[in-house]
Amino acid sequence: MDKLEEIKKLKQLLDEGIIDENDFQRKKTQILGLSEKEAGKVEIKNENNESKTLDDYEKELLEQSKIQSEELETKLDDDYYQQEKIKARAQLDAQEEIRQKRKKERKVIVDKGISKTKRLLKWIFAGFLWIFGISAICIAKESGIVYIPLGILTIILGCMACPKITDKTQKYQAYTMHKTIIIWIIVIIWCVLCMVGGSEVYTKTNEDNSNKVNTNNETTIKE
Repeated sequence: MDKLEEIKKLKQLLDEGIIDENDFQRKKTQILGLSEKEAGKVEIKNENNESKTLDDYEKELLEQSKIQSEELETKLDDDYYQQEKIKARAQLDAQEEIRQKRKKERKVIVDKGISKTKRLLKWIFAGFLWIFGISAICIAKESGIVYIPLGILTIILGCMACPKITDKTQKYQAYTMHKTIIIWIIVIIWCVLCMVGGSEVYTKTNEDNSNKVNTNNETTIKE
C-alpha cells in the first residue's frame, strides 16, 4: 500500500509536469526496489516462475490494493452489522425490562386490591361475630346461662378475626404460631355450647307449651 501511494504521487507529479518521464521511471524503480537496468523490459520472477514486466508488477499492486480495499469494506460492513445487531438486542432488552416492570406494577396493584378486599371481609365477619356474641349474652337470662360463655367465645372469635387486632398481635410469635389451633378449639367448644343451648331452649319451649296446654285445660274444666 505504501509503495502504491508513492507511485500515485509520482504519477500526479508527472501529470502536473513537475517531473519528466525519466525521473518518474527512476523513482518508481527505486520504490519497487529494482536497479536502473531492470527498469525497462527486464522481467521479474514471481513465486510460480512466471515472468512479468515492471508495468505488470504495477498492475498487480493495483489489484492487490483493490482486493485489500474490498476486504476492508467487507470488514466495515461486518462491523456495522454487528453494531446494529448489538443496538437491536439492547432495544429488545430495554423493551423486555419495561414489560417486566409494568407486569410487576400491575401485580402490586392487584395484590393491594385483593388485600384490601380480604381486610374488608374480615372486618365485616368480625362485626357480625361481635353482634352475635353480645346478643347471645343479652338473651342468656331468658334462654339459659349457657349463652353467656357462648357469647363470650363468639366475641373472642370476632377479636381474633379483626384485622387491626391481628396486626397488633403479629409481634407475639407464640400466639401467631398456635392461632389456628386456638381457633379450632374455640370453634369446637362453641359448637358444643350451641348444641347444649339449643337443647335447653327446646326443653324450655316444650315445658312452656305443656304449661300452656295444662292451663288451657284447667280453664276449660272450670268453665
